[in-house]
Amino acid sequence: ADIGSARSAILGCYEEIVVDYFSKHGLKFVLIPKSLSSRSGATKSKYLSVGGGIASLKTPASRGDFSHMNAEYGRVCLKNYLDHYFT
Repeated sequence: ADIGSARSAILGCYEEIVVDYFSKHGLKFVLIPKSLSSRSGATKSKYLSVGGGIASLKTPASRGDFSHMNAEYGRVCLKNYLDHYFT
């Protein structure tokens, strides 16, 4: 079975549920740009932090930090957020 397409479908449903929930409460949920995700729905590897996003409590510094993504990911998300509200 192609787990990538299943993951993508599940994440798509999840996003719809979250956006709908916030909307029903008068709030807007800004999704991450689709350009950050691979076909499987997971974050593209070029946006993962040092170590590829692998978490290890025994060696937390092995991936640079505990946020799974790198600075470029943050820049793209912040720009998306600001563009959404201020353009």
